[in-house]
Amino acid sequence: RALQRGLTMIGTCTALAIAGILASSALRLLQEAHLRAVVEGVSSELSSSLHYARSEAVARNQAVRLSFHASPVGRCVLVHTGDRSDCQCDGSGPAQCDNGSVPLRSVFQPAGDPVQLAASVSSILFSARDGTAKTGGTVCVVPPGGKQIRHTVNVTGRVRVCSRDATPGSCEPC
Repeated sequence: RALQRGLTMIGTCTALAIAGILASSALRLLQEAHLRAVVEGVSSELSSSLHYARSEAVARNQAVRLSFHASPVGRCVLVHTGDRSDCQCDGSGPAQCDNGSVPLRSVFQPAGDPVQLAASVSSILFSARDGTAKTGGTVCVVPPGGKQIRHTVNVTGRVRVCSRDATPGSCEPC
């Protein structure tokens, strides 16, 4: 009787099944890591815009506002001087301001993005004298499935970043 060499059909199918399970697990973990990186990026950009608005108010010796503008195609976070109604940002081009108001920074977020912003106020005005906020407000970075990151601006103009579902090393728990 001759010695048979090679792989059996059962052995090959078992190896392919195990490889498929491992690949699907790796893909899911990769997608979760990508979403977490996007959430942290949006959160960092929002935090940067809030700090920028406050510091520009003091540096320019002029009140600076951070406004949220929604349109059917997305949402815009706009840092500008002047009244909220003086500036528009709809994603079709650069932000536009009237009545002497100046756009300083704008970030447009398309409506289809998986991570959205939810604000408790339509704008936050930072004082020229000391960077205090006329009214506080909360802006949440909301990914699909929860674990939102909350940016709270108090009346002193300071920004606190926290999350109810904070993981060690990400941000402090609320």
